[in-house]
Amino acid sequence: YNTAMTPNKLTFIPALALVGALGGCGPVPLPKGDEALKIAREAKLPIYISDLRTNIPLMGGNIDVSIDYVNTSGKTIRSVRFYLVAKDSQGNSVPDMRTNQFTVKLDHLEQIEPNAKGSGHWKAVWENRRIVCSLIKQTDVEYADGTLINGYIGIRRSDCR
Repeated sequence: YNTAMTPNKLTFIPALALVGALGGCGPVPLPKGDEALKIAREAKLPIYISDLRTNIPLMGGNIDVSIDYVNTSGKTIRSVRFYLVAKDSQGNSVPDMRTNQFTVKLDHLEQIEPNAKGSGHWKAVWENRRIVCSLIKQTDVEYADGTLINGYIGIRRSDCR
């Protein structure tokens, strides 16, 4: 058994002070844009999701998804896996009509240097005319050195209104 070949594995779910509502102190507005990016960089969080777009077609039922993010960790990223749930206009989870699954895994397999931007676009992620937005439930990040961050929940993770 060669431990040099075994990647480091971490489970990382940051308890951000940004979400004070979880601590019972009432709603705290989440930072956006440059402010959120600065916080993510200072905290050396794995990534900052700068944009999530659920592209609803005018015709047909295939839903595309685009995600833009910034590597805020200070380490080179090898790949990112996003776990998304589709939502309807009432905020309910909606299954894909082809698979009857509520969650989809989207892999972005591109090396992203520290402070660089990553961008993924996936076609026909879901098929269901009730879908209006997406929620990122979890993100797994693999670094070039083999370290894995599983279960990361970011600052910005939904395009639902």
